[in-house]
Amino acid sequence: MNVKNCPPDLETYNATLQRIFEAPSKADKPVENESKFCAMMDLMEEMQHRNRVTPNEESWTWVMRECVQSGQFRLGHCVAKLMEAEFKKAPADLVAKNNENADKAKADGKEHPSHLAQQQSLFDIKIA
Repeated sequence: MNVKNCPPDLETYNATLQRIFEAPSKADKPVENESKFCAMMDLMEEMQHRNRVTPNEESWTWVMRECVQSGQFRLGHCVAKLMEAEFKKAPADLVAKNNENADKAKADGKEHPSHLAQQQSLFDIKIA
C-alpha cells in the first residue's frame, strides 16, 4: 500500500482480511505450504505497528473463520481467548465449530502433531 497517497483505515484492512479469507490462493495455482493465517497475521501486524490502526472484533472474526475453515483448532483456541480478553466475547458459532474440529482431531488420534507423538517420553528414558 502507498501510505502517503492513500492511508489505510480499519474498513480497508477488514476488507483485505475478508479477501484473503475468500481467495482460493494468492497465485493462479495454489502454492505449497501457503498459509492464509500467516498472511492475515502479517496484515494485522502491519495494521497495528506500521499504521497504528487497532484491529476490531470484525478483524479477529475473519482470522477465527480461517482457523475454523482450515481446521487449525489450536490457533482457533488462541484467537478465541484473545477475543474474549479484548472484546469480552468470541463468536459462539465459530467457537463451537472450532471445538468440533478439536473433537474430530482427538477422535482421529490427531490431537497432537505427529512429530510430538513420536518423541520418547522423558520418563521412559533410562539413564545408566
